[in-house]
Amino acid sequence: MIINSTTPEIRWAQVCYSASSEYWLEASLLFSGIFLYIKTCKLLGGRRYSMIVFGFAMLLIQGWVFFGPPPASDKAAAVSALLSYAAFGGVAYWLERSSGSAKQNHLPRE
Repeated sequence: MIINSTTPEIRWAQVCYSASSEYWLEASLLFSGIFLYIKTCKLLGGRRYSMIVFGFAMLLIQGWVFFGPPPASDKAAAVSALLSYAAFGGVAYWLERSSGSAKQNHLPRE
């Protein structure tokens, strides 16, 4: 069976499984979550902008990892993934706690 790359099914598969479409899907989900967080929580001072800047920083690091050179080994990829996950979690925790108590910051808007 010959696979013709001009058929709609093959074109759709090329679009859905390309690296750039996966990256932009992750970016849209990330910023949708940040948008919902900003809209549902009372954010004090510059924390609103710090969350957006943190989102862009995560997006840039993800792009470098996703499109950059491959890691030296599978163990290096696993270690870098775990370390970046812990670092992102630590920064998110620090941003959450930096402007006051959690009870004060998570009150619904009126």
